[in-house]
Amino acid sequence: MRQRRKRGRVYGPYEEPGGWRVVVINAKGERTSATFAREREAVAERLAAERELETEVITVSQALVKYEEYQVAKGNKPRSIATTKERLRSLLRDQEECLVDLTPARCQRLYDDLAARVAVDTHRNTLNQARTFFRWAEKRGFVRANPLASVDGIGRRRRGKPQLRIDEARAFVSVAAAMARAGDRGALGALMALLMGMRASEILRLEARDVDDAGRVIWIDDAKTEAGRRTLYVPPELTDLLKAAAAEGGQLLPTQEHQWLNRQVRHLCGLAGVPRVCTHGLRGTHATLGTEFGSSSLVVSQALGHASEDITRAHYTLPEASAAAVQRRVTLRLKE
Repeated sequence: MRQRRKRGRVYGPYEEPGGWRVVVINAKGERTSATFAREREAVAERLAAERELETEVITVSQALVKYEEYQVAKGNKPRSIATTKERLRSLLRDQEECLVDLTPARCQRLYDDLAARVAVDTHRNTLNQARTFFRWAEKRGFVRANPLASVDGIGRRRRGKPQLRIDEARAFVSVAAAMARAGDRGALGALMALLMGMRASEILRLEARDVDDAGRVIWIDDAKTEAGRRTLYVPPELTDLLKAAAAEGGQLLPTQEHQWLNRQVRHLCGLAGVPRVCTHGLRGTHATLGTEFGSSSLVVSQALGHASEDITRAHYTLPEASAAAVQRRVTLRLKE
């Protein structure tokens, strides 16, 4: 049963010359009053004020615990839940602050502070997740209204991550393949991102049984989205490496920490003498090269596990890739 406590008092309506008066005293002892021409208007105001004062008092910390329980029951993935919690805490930094005290003005200041500390994509994603959190809190009766509803995201988002060019990708593959053959699992994971377009989370969760048909097929059952559940055919360069890794049983990579794989990728970039990119950038390189050398947006989006071609075009494939594909087809046609 919910524990409720009043955060102040309401008095009235009192009949006075010229109308009916309602007095509200908040939890800080601040007193306000209003006079209404009709008694029914004053009664309505009293009821509204009482509902406001009887809103369940819950701290940010307590709300986040309840929200995490809600996400678990909803079936959200553990990593997604952890990321959401981390971002909400970066915005709502005072964990003991009462949720009902987070006014639109207060939330605007909190967002402005976050925007001054982190990248545009980070604070805008955090804002979206916080809006969802407060919509949930509103339905649960923890706040009267969403205090972030009027807060606008600032700054222009970056689309996609830096990618390798063709010669750079070749140099990267050469170094990573040599290290993977020597038993480096981080190099093997990096090659799967570049040559197969797999998400970091998909690579990190791979187990021996997911490698099938003597290393020629990978099954992805646990993906970020429903469209991500797919079967991928392994390029010949990785078949023996994956077969050998799967023969040891268990999880293919030693950890499921995203930053571990990113560190491996950046280390390989340094060894190959190419610009440092992240795992996501290798996946983008895969999409761009696939499109540039003739694959349709639909085929590339399916390979990446996207529900829509628009996501692939907007965040993964460089704009010039489609034009290059057209030019190649025209050149081949004229040679016939």
